[in-house]
Amino acid sequence: MEYEKAYDKLREFEKLYKYSVKAEKDFFYKPLMAKKALEMNPLNEYLDNIESSYKKNDTILIDNKKLVQNYSFTGKNHQAELWFNASITKFEDHYILCYRTDKLDKELNRYCVYINLHLVRLDLNYNVISDNHTLDLLTIPTSFLDKAIVDLPKNNHAEDPRIIIHNDELYIFYTDGFKQLIAILDPKTFKIKYNKYLDKPFDTNYEKNWTPIIIKNQLNLIYSTSPFFTLMTLDNKEPCHINNILSRRNRINDLWEWGDIRGGTPWIQTHNKKYYISVFHSSKNLTPIIEHSKIYVAGLLVMNKDLEIVGISKKPLMAPSLYTYNKSRLNQNIFVIFPCGILYNKEKYIISMGYNDCEIRILEIEKNKILDDINFFN
Repeated sequence: MEYEKAYDKLREFEKLYKYSVKAEKDFFYKPLMAKKALEMNPLNEYLDNIESSYKKNDTILIDNKKLVQNYSFTGKNHQAELWFNASITKFEDHYILCYRTDKLDKELNRYCVYINLHLVRLDLNYNVISDNHTLDLLTIPTSFLDKAIVDLPKNNHAEDPRIIIHNDELYIFYTDGFKQLIAILDPKTFKIKYNKYLDKPFDTNYEKNWTPIIIKNQLNLIYSTSPFFTLMTLDNKEPCHINNILSRRNRINDLWEWGDIRGGTPWIQTHNKKYYISVFHSSKNLTPIIEHSKIYVAGLLVMNKDLEIVGISKKPLMAPSLYTYNKSRLNQNIFVIFPCGILYNKEKYIISMGYNDCEIRILEIEKNKILDDINFFN
């Protein structure tokens, strides 16, 4: 009987969810009615009640209208429709933002076909102060695992950047959706000086979310955090090559109830030079009824100078709301916080993220609050 009640409840949940999404579409040009339709969605209250350190209202929105709208790339004209998953770094007296765009492929009726990365300069108040620069980055479509993508021009599928300044050069770590690549650019001109696929250290199909860390001026990548913390040292002369791999087992996932911990932002030193920190993402299935329904949240990891993870957020740093009702998104059943950038400036930690696959948001945290909600275990 208990199982029957649970199943009936889930079916009711599914019915109300699908009805609310359909109503939102029907009322697309009637904002108040569309908002009411989404408010009756059973996920709305659930997402709003997730305990997190910060909410959407604590963030700063980067205005999509100031980002690239139309651009010519590999012989085709593109109309950007989504702007998200941005990484940020500081250069001289301003910030550099690297972000992803996407658009609906009408033939396949899906996103994640034409994906490009762009650079833009921001002042210290996050205002756009330069033209947007579309990056002609290496990707090789013939190697893609997604066989629905055919006849895609080379270099047309770069996503989810992580950027840092290292030795006065701009490093971009990104993925073609299946494998990781590295690009080195002149931060003044954005000219690409180096661009290659990274070594594949293990025999896996998907290589994503590797995060850079500079240790004693040596560039490294953290391949994974848990169940194995794995750090790879890159070759100084040929940085696509891995010179050394350090790996040790831990049980950090056991301390986190929001799914397996995945890569997020680069790692940086704390202001007092005591720790390294990074903002990660993890995902959790919301219900067995709604197909592919997930929530992505962000959390904070703390690592000591011996490269041991010593702390993790007690609760999500941020979790998404249902979604902005009049925004197109990659998948209407997935709700996302996706952190890609972090830096420390003006006594604040600055974190850039993708929000629900349709917005770029900045979260500022005062230096004395960054470790407030950390569970230290070593």
